[in-house]
Amino acid sequence: MARAFAHVTRVTRGGVILPHVARARRRWTAVAERCAPRLDARFAQGHARARLSTSESEGEVEPRDLAEKALHESEELYRRIVETAAEGIWTIDVEAKTSFVNRKLTELLGYTAEQMHGRTLFEFMDDDWRAAAETNLARRQGGVSEEHEFKFRRKDGSELWASLATSPIHDASGRYGGALSMVRDITEGRRAAEDLRAAEARFRSLFEHSPSVLWEEDLSDFKHYVDELRRSGVSDIRTYLESRPDEVRVCLSKVRVLDVNQAALRLYEATDKASLLTGLARILTPDSLKVLTQELIALAEGRTVFESEASNQSFGGKKNYVLLKALVAPGCEETLSRVYVSIVDITARKELEEQLGHSQKMEAVGQLAGGIAHDLNNLLTVIHGNASLLDGASVSPADRADALEGITQATERASALIRQLLTFSRRQVLQRRRLDLNEVASSLAKLLDRVLGADIQLKLDLEPSPLLTRADPSMIDQVLMNLVLNARDAMPTGGSLRIETARASVSESDRVRFPDAAPGAHVSVRVTDTGCGIPAESLDHVLEPFFTTKADGKGTGLGLATVFGIVKQHGGALRIASTVGRGTSVSVLLPEFRDEASERPPVPNEHPRASHGGHEHILLVEDEQHVQKLVRRLLEGRGYRVSVATTAVEALERWAASTDFDLLLTDVVMPGGVSGLELAHRLIGLRPSLKVILMSGYPGNARVQGFELCEGVNFLQKPFTPPALLACVRSRLDAP
Repeated sequence: MARAFAHVTRVTRGGVILPHVARARRRWTAVAERCAPRLDARFAQGHARARLSTSESEGEVEPRDLAEKALHESEELYRRIVETAAEGIWTIDVEAKTSFVNRKLTELLGYTAEQMHGRTLFEFMDDDWRAAAETNLARRQGGVSEEHEFKFRRKDGSELWASLATSPIHDASGRYGGALSMVRDITEGRRAAEDLRAAEARFRSLFEHSPSVLWEEDLSDFKHYVDELRRSGVSDIRTYLESRPDEVRVCLSKVRVLDVNQAALRLYEATDKASLLTGLARILTPDSLKVLTQELIALAEGRTVFESEASNQSFGGKKNYVLLKALVAPGCEETLSRVYVSIVDITARKELEEQLGHSQKMEAVGQLAGGIAHDLNNLLTVIHGNASLLDGASVSPADRADALEGITQATERASALIRQLLTFSRRQVLQRRRLDLNEVASSLAKLLDRVLGADIQLKLDLEPSPLLTRADPSMIDQVLMNLVLNARDAMPTGGSLRIETARASVSESDRVRFPDAAPGAHVSVRVTDTGCGIPAESLDHVLEPFFTTKADGKGTGLGLATVFGIVKQHGGALRIASTVGRGTSVSVLLPEFRDEASERPPVPNEHPRASHGGHEHILLVEDEQHVQKLVRRLLEGRGYRVSVATTAVEALERWAASTDFDLLLTDVVMPGGVSGLELAHRLIGLRPSLKVILMSGYPGNARVQGFELCEGVNFLQKPFTPPALLACVRSRLDAP
């Protein structure tokens, strides 16, 4: 291009550029600078042709004609380039009046070239942008080339956003003669940017004012950390993190919370965002830390959504139950640079659910209480009636014996009923001893003839060798009895009932069938019937308290729930398999007992024979006067010395007055705030050789729930018989 202008300069008269050549040169200088790379070759060809033409007709063509011809060709070439350009071209003079526009610019603004010629640049601009354009024009007069965005008005009144790349035009003497602008339509891009800003503003408004707690997090550092673990050979991220608490803490430290909304400040009682973001440790609980770890593991495994319930606390210590949902922002799946977490406070809902559950349970308890009241009233009728007969003066010895036997049997049945309720509530104190499941099943089979009826065939399939476990005999009896009664009710028209015992070894692969069983050696008992079966949709609920598949009035829903509670208390596992129309099979696994050397003599608990008395000093602590009077009479009748107290404080006073006590016989639950177990601990601390027996009808104190008999401590369940009391006392006193 430079060579083309040099050629035009040479073909002048007297070395002076012709006026019309100078004007054309000034007009297209800027365009030439932009198009120089593409046009240099074209002008080189034109220049060569001009020289060839001159040489061929030298002496025949005037230099002026040659210059005009070259100028015409160059102007025509420029015009074609300018008119077909993809961008608008706009030149203005020193007064900012339009001197030239190309076809693209007329298409953009909707005016013809004639309509725009002579009009200032500012006439086509939006009013709000004129001042800025005038400032930029002044800068261009100083020789500055710049690119700016302006808003124009088309002829039809619509908006045109355009980018103007503007350069000043100077004449041969260097004076400013106007400007040339390359105009590019950016309306769609500008609208898209404005839409994006509007969407961002709407999002921020929703984020700030949402009733749900919202967190904006950046987990890119955590993602880099996980990627490094994978590159180092860790394939199972979940197992790796779950087995390494220190690594989990490292992961948690890489979570960056970018922002929280106003609902978060209200929920956590924070004054501002800064205090909440810097005090996140104050709202975390062990439960929320566990859920947060699960969230990180899920995201590390490639999940983009995670949902869970958790609990946390406010700055003021208020506990909140929340529903947490984490969502990876679209486009951030690979980097995790944006993760949004919504937290809904469900504390009120949880409280309502608890109230509803309590209400439903109370309704079920009411139904249960009606049945229990019926049974207890029958038993009380027997006891009261037989007691009245004993008061009669003309009662024969045989009738007196029958009355006493009726009272004894009624009290035993009442005691069994109370034990079932305590077992269901999981407040029954375990009295474990060595137990053979084969003996339990055999003993039960002898009692089932009248229970099952003639239309149900009982089959026993017992392991030949003993199956030993360490369990409470009465509770295991109850487990089998409940399973047998359920099986009987499932076969109203008769069928077959099988009781099987066997050894079982639980491996890791067996945990699918018995998820609650610990790996190792077990003994099992399975009760199988050929009854109606349990529907599949009910199998997941049969262990729930008060859930029953029986007709109204036919069951309380406590049978299997009680069985499950007993099995869990003994460290065992339970599995139920059923097919509608083909029957049900219930398998119970209990840990096998092998260390017979460590087994201590069993505590008498059934119907022990009356033992001989003694002369030892016994401290009796019982707040119920009638029980206290009965126990004292029984013990003193056997020669024991007895000191009584109604509270733990009074017992300590008796101890201070006389420390020669050989045995502490105390109720577990007593008034005054100090339980019998605490009293026993205090006195044993004073004299480690002191023998202790705990007795209770209901160990309701939370500090003794789940208490298991241990060396030096025995438990006597109320109601107990006089022989049971005397035998337990003698056994404890004689024990080493």
